[in-house]
Amino acid sequence: MSNDKMKPPSDGDIRCAHEFTKIQPGYGFNRFIRKDELERSGCIVNNVLTIRCDLDVNQFSTKKQKVKPAMASYVSVPPRNLGQQFGALLSNSVGADVTFQISGKRFMAHRCVLAARSPVFMVELYGPMEESNTERVIQIDDMEPEVFEALLGFIYTDSLPEMKKKDEMVMAQLLLGAADRYDIKRLRLMCEDKLCRNINKCTVTNMLALVDQRPSCQGLKKACFEFLLRSPKLLQEVMAMEAFNHLANELLLFKVNAHG
Repeated sequence: MSNDKMKPPSDGDIRCAHEFTKIQPGYGFNRFIRKDELERSGCIVNNVLTIRCDLDVNQFSTKKQKVKPAMASYVSVPPRNLGQQFGALLSNSVGADVTFQISGKRFMAHRCVLAARSPVFMVELYGPMEESNTERVIQIDDMEPEVFEALLGFIYTDSLPEMKKKDEMVMAQLLLGAADRYDIKRLRLMCEDKLCRNINKCTVTNMLALVDQRPSCQGLKKACFEFLLRSPKLLQEVMAMEAFNHLANELLLFKVNAHG
């Protein structure tokens, strides 16, 4: 350390202002205090030296940089249409290499597309199962043709089919089952969300029955519980039904966690 002595800074020294410029970009002292003098100064408390620095920025300025004008674009990029293209591929069946039959109606599709979108189809179509035989028509007995057609449409386009308002709820419930069966999570969540948005006095018991069949629909269960807690009279009626006795403890726990 330097032999030059430096007294501990006073309040006036702490509050002194300094202007940073190109000529003087830094600030400080080239003198140091000896360790023993620092210890005797009273600035060290419990072996800790605290240094306070107050910085006031009065003005900030930078040189204006010349910005080059953006070049005009003469190219118009169309919006994404991957879903439309794959939808057309499904419709015209070009290159289709697998056929499904549901209630006498046949659907042609592409194995690679189905396998890419569903791990269940991956196993069924490329695994050791019987359906891996490309020459065979795959029979599905426990699904309506309209539901399978909507399922295929979602697999190719990642969107739900347009339908009448009165048919949306029924299709959402049926597609929910198809999505569970083929492990298409996004479709399942979209259907569950649509059902959550349509809970009312007429549908809540049906929704609870659906939840019992599909334990994965935890969001729908919570939405039903929330709706029932807002309607004490309806809650009593539902809890009085023998079919929902087992939900009483879950409902109580939800009420405690959600509302305290």
